[in-house]
Amino acid sequence: MIARFVRLVLALAFVAAVAACGGSDKVGDQGVLNFDQQGQGQRLGATTTTAPSTTLIPGDQTATTGAPIGQEQTTVPSTTAPPAQQEVSEEISMTDNSPWFAPKVVTVAFGGNVRFRNNGTKAYEVRGDAGEFLSGPIAPGDVYIWTPTAVGDVNYHDPNRPFAGGEIQVV
Repeated sequence: MIARFVRLVLALAFVAAVAACGGSDKVGDQGVLNFDQQGQGQRLGATTTTAPSTTLIPGDQTATTGAPIGQEQTTVPSTTAPPAQQEVSEEISMTDNSPWFAPKVVTVAFGGNVRFRNNGTKAYEVRGDAGEFLSGPIAPGDVYIWTPTAVGDVNYHDPNRPFAGGEIQVV
């Protein structure tokens, strides 16, 4: 059984190597790097859900509300803890090298939160394959928190690094 699996893996690697060497595309040609974003969700078996609105807050700041600019503050502003300190069910680390997301698969209870922390040296994004969420750029050291709205598996990736992805299992 293991030998059969090894042969299958080697055959797939050989086919991929031959495909990469063939064709008229040059190395680094942008056309080779583009792929069908819509089809990706179908190929990965992504689920469709409606995502709540989310806010990206730098990890070292707090969100506050108060009087509009130019008006005097009459009450103490309400404050939330910075995302780096907010209670979450699972945290996923985003990095510059493989593994791009660690852990690659997490399980979170419905109603819990998932925090994506950028531990890399560049800004990265994270997007649900079926549009469940889109973080926008997350600066190094910052976090993005997502709250699932439905039970099921949610596949995600970095839209600028399609090879970097993972899965959130909402139970």
